[in-house]
Amino acid sequence: MIAQIKQFLLRTAPMPYLWGKAIAGRLYEPDVRGFVLERYARTVVDGPFAGMRYIDRSTCGALVPKLVGTYERELREVVDRTIRTAYDRIIVVGSAEGYYAVGFARAMPHVRVDAYDIDERARRNLLELATLNGTLDRTVIAGECTFAELERFSSEAVLVVCDIEGAEMQLLDPEAAPSLRHYDLIVEIHDRAGSTRVRDTLARRFGGSHDVQFIPYADRAGLEVPVLPWWLPRQARALALDEYRTPDLPSPTGLYGVEWGVFRARRVAGGRW
Repeated sequence: MIAQIKQFLLRTAPMPYLWGKAIAGRLYEPDVRGFVLERYARTVVDGPFAGMRYIDRSTCGALVPKLVGTYERELREVVDRTIRTAYDRIIVVGSAEGYYAVGFARAMPHVRVDAYDIDERARRNLLELATLNGTLDRTVIAGECTFAELERFSSEAVLVVCDIEGAEMQLLDPEAAPSLRHYDLIVEIHDRAGSTRVRDTLARRFGGSHDVQFIPYADRAGLEVPVLPWWLPRQARALALDEYRTPDLPSPTGLYGVEWGVFRARRVAGGRW
């Protein structure tokens, strides 16, 4: 009953409801999430994947930034360029519920997407999201991505999107998977606090074959987000943009995840572009 009342208030009187909770010091992320899901009918409303229908949960990371278009906004230009590029295939390793896997499949109707995640719950959510957006016929959902899996597409023009919580240094090894030398890559870097070991290793591995760029996470404080209503309490706005990243504090695993590496191959399979 309480959940039904909350949903009714978020639908019919969101401003007094959210302000009342903020004034009482009892405004939490689920309140903001419920408001955004209700207001935007479970649809991404801004960013490169605007128009993508969404499920009401996120397997990994925050949900609301994905819906309002600020999720990993540092990669906006890279994602836009990807959508304009004639890839044959996109490999998403660590797909979670499919923000990138389904987003790219939906935005690039000519491309096939192979999505890997070792979490069974993530794969179930991805299946639901791909079905919801009509991309299941071009989305292959699988568990672990191995060197052999990467090599399966060696003759194709490929982009690898990788977010695997620190295991990127083990998987992204062109000595073990030579085709990586002509794949483009977008990698979330998970170095331990005070270390640049993963960053430096990947830069060394791909520096001879790729143009290498590192993009740091930017704080969301003061970020203007036009799709959010002007009356939203400041705390609600901060909760809506929070991606659970801690640049100044180590995460429980000791991994930061606040930087991305973008590796663009100088030579591609078949010389297609």
